[in-house]
Amino acid sequence: MMTNGEYIDEISARNLGKFILENRDYISKHDLIKLLEVIITNYGDFGGFYDGYADKCYEDVVLEPLGEVLFEKDLDENDIKRIFRLLEKDDYNLMNIILNIFLKHAEKFSKYSDVLKKCIDEYDYFIYLIKLGKKDEVLKQLDKSDLEESEKFEILTMIDEVRQ
Repeated sequence: MMTNGEYIDEISARNLGKFILENRDYISKHDLIKLLEVIITNYGDFGGFYDGYADKCYEDVVLEPLGEVLFEKDLDENDIKRIFRLLEKDDYNLMNIILNIFLKHAEKFSKYSDVLKKCIDEYDYFIYLIKLGKKDEVLKQLDKSDLEESEKFEILTMIDEVRQ
């Protein structure tokens, strides 16, 4: 439906999210990544997960289950690159949902720090490092950072919250 530009109503979107959750053990990581790629690259063509009459977005009912199940999988370096390469193609900030779910699972993917540094923006990378408990590393890099002062303050606040 998405690749044909067909509108996906909220009920269909919820059913897709439910299908992903109920079949998490049977859907491969490659199929999940492919679905994410289809959503990101075709979002505008199928009208997104948006009800124009109600002025309501419902992309979360698909992307949250997709992200949760995806990051339960045993992902390798190429999978991580493939997923976060979609940030460049995402005109609708849909990958923010995926990134937030990824950050909840940051420890599982700690061996991919170098890969992620190249894939995600500096702010999100600092959050990733904080989730890994690498506060000192963030503090060292923050001085050299090009982040806005307000973003640096947010990062410092996060570090302070973790310390408490």
